Amino acid sequence: MLLFKYLLLLIVTAWLVGGFKNLRTSITFHRFGFWTTCLAGILAGLLVLAFRRLVNSSPSVSQSETIDYSLRGAIAIWLAIFGAAALTEESWRAICISSFHYGPIAGNVAAAACFSLAHMAGLPPRIPQGLGIATVEAVVGLIFGATFMATGSVLSPILASALYYTGNYIWLRHRYLSTGGLGTS
Repeated sequence: MLLFKYLLLLIVTAWLVGGFKNLRTSITFHRFGFWTTCLAGILAGLLVLAFRRLVNSSPSVSQSETIDYSLRGAIAIWLAIFGAAALTEESWRAICISSFHYGPIAGNVAAAACFSLAHMAGLPPRIPQGLGIATVEAVVGLIFGATFMATGSVLSPILASALYYTGNYIWLRHRYLSTGGLGTS
């Protein structure tokens, strides 16, 4: 269901920019070459992963991770979901930053706040409720947005987001398997 949701959101995102051709144009390398853009995305993804692992050591977040629904199910499905989520979310973020009336920095702040709230919504929510974790999620969004603003290409935050989601998943899954399942941390 999540994969379907992200594919539907990708279609809506492409429609907002006037089609997949225009969405593809935003993936081009405006300021830097391919490898520099990829390196920026990889570094941003590693930064976000390290940041989240540092702040996720709090007891409330650590406990919420023990019941993360991504710990169940086939790994290949989750990797497809992470790829679709990264493409969709970061394309949407790039649209917000590029078209916000008050400028790209204000667009980045607005998009980060929206993503923080969106991640707390849903059943089940992707992150637990609360101002502290919402702030952390907003900072993550600001980093992804800054990566787009620095490179001029949505490819770098897509790589950063996919690396973060996948790295966090591997870490959680390893912890889940090494503790014998749910309920311990």
